[in-house]
Amino acid sequence: MINQIRSYIEKKRNSESIFWKGLILLKDRLRKSIINRYYWESLILEDFKTICFFIPKTASSSFRVTFYEIIKNKKPEKFDDVYTLPRVLKKNIQKHEDYFKFTIMRDPYEKLLSCYYDFIIDKRRERVIRDFPFYYGMSFKEFVKVVCSISDEESDTHFRSQHTFITNKGNLVVDYIAKYENLEIEYPKIMKKMGIENIPKLPNIKKSKAKAKERKDLYTNEIKEMVYERYKKDFEIYEDLK
Repeated sequence: MINQIRSYIEKKRNSESIFWKGLILLKDRLRKSIINRYYWESLILEDFKTICFFIPKTASSSFRVTFYEIIKNKKPEKFDDVYTLPRVLKKNIQKHEDYFKFTIMRDPYEKLLSCYYDFIIDKRRERVIRDFPFYYGMSFKEFVKVVCSISDEESDTHFRSQHTFITNKGNLVVDYIAKYENLEIEYPKIMKKMGIENIPKLPNIKKSKAKAKERKDLYTNEIKEMVYERYKKDFEIYEDLK
């Protein structure tokens, strides 16, 4: 019965009705809230005794698609299919002590700049604009000020502190952290640690348009200080990586 109701609501996803739009939005938010509360943003690959902890805007979409193809031996028919793969319950993380647990971290400066392009310039996240005090065309400085005024508890996952995805009561739950900026080198190393010799190509699903030049132009000393204070714990972890 529940599955029938869920299926019926999903069929109304593209409806122009305000009622159905509101109901689907509520359903999506409730589902996301439940998942975030009880599950790690993760994927468990039982055959390889591996758990990947995902941090948004660190090639997570590319890894999800790659692992889907490895597990299912086929390409996903639509991108959302990758979210059907098994996650790890937060309360069960201790049961996987002998698993290889890894994540990808990104330079917090670059990551936030990528968010700015994603939300404000490319207009790819209408939901974020709707749910937070951002607006199209706002300056990078204005954007940073808004982000810095929002706590991690209230943040969207895309600009939430990276360490919150990989720590439990202040302790890291991963064995290996790779730098996003070194992904070309790190990706084959990760695959080999998993025991995968025939390494598939990592697809470039959502390429960031934020370039080094823009970072230099947009990041004044004042803005850099604001971002550093907002993501201080992330910088501490990131700067310790080789």
